Amino acid sequence: MKCPYCGAPLGLDDKFCPYCGQPNTLAKKHQADMEKYHREFQETRSQVYRETSRFTRLAVPITILFVLFLLNLAAYAVWAQSWEIGSALMENKIEDQLDTHKARVDEFLADENYMGLSGYYQANSLYYTDAFDQYRAVFQGADALGYVFEQLQYTFSSSVTPGEEELSDLADSLSSLLPQIYQVEEDYSYDRELYLSEDNMEHIQAIQDQCSALLIRYTGLTQDDVATLPDLSESRIYQLLEGRMTENL
Repeated sequence: MKCPYCGAPLGLDDKFCPYCGQPNTLAKKHQADMEKYHREFQETRSQVYRETSRFTRLAVPITILFVLFLLNLAAYAVWAQSWEIGSALMENKIEDQLDTHKARVDEFLADENYMGLSGYYQANSLYYTDAFDQYRAVFQGADALGYVFEQLQYTFSSSVTPGEEELSDLADSLSSLLPQIYQVEEDYSYDRELYLSEDNMEHIQAIQDQCSALLIRYTGLTQDDVATLPDLSESRIYQLLEGRMTENL
């Protein structure tokens, strides 16, 4: 391209002739097109950056959540498999000593040592096997009896007389435990033949008698009070216990 004024060579990017200084009219349209293209390019790039940034802000947390979900799913699968393996191993261990366990359970029942029975049952994880399923109601009552005894011992073993707040906490704890002893028949009425056989009911009654003796000794409940426990809700048991223990402060 040559300058129409002086004939000197011109480039498309030259707005003026470098020799005569006249405007480069031939490249004017090209330069306008290039400036327009440059503006459009900048606007498009900015828009792409904005869209990419917005997508990134959304995509990153979604990706993190998805990865966490997969990790939790994998962890659960591992845990479930480990639980099954552990349960199988424990059940096999119990089965290997089943005769010994049955003999010990029978011994505890014969001696009416229900807190000892509960401790043995938990310590040897006998809940992993169905071999003692018929004693489930008895085990429930025995476990609850053990917790009742621990709560009473913890509250009253000190030489310091418990205050109203401690007695209220004790009443709250006992009110959730006592139905497991005095209302156990309701929990297992769906299969009385298995869980509430004549022998089991004798043990359940013995557990109730031992619990009643503890309550009368420590909380001040009367024989008439404990006779009502099978028919009371947890809230009514709480009120009864709190009232009797507060009276004896």
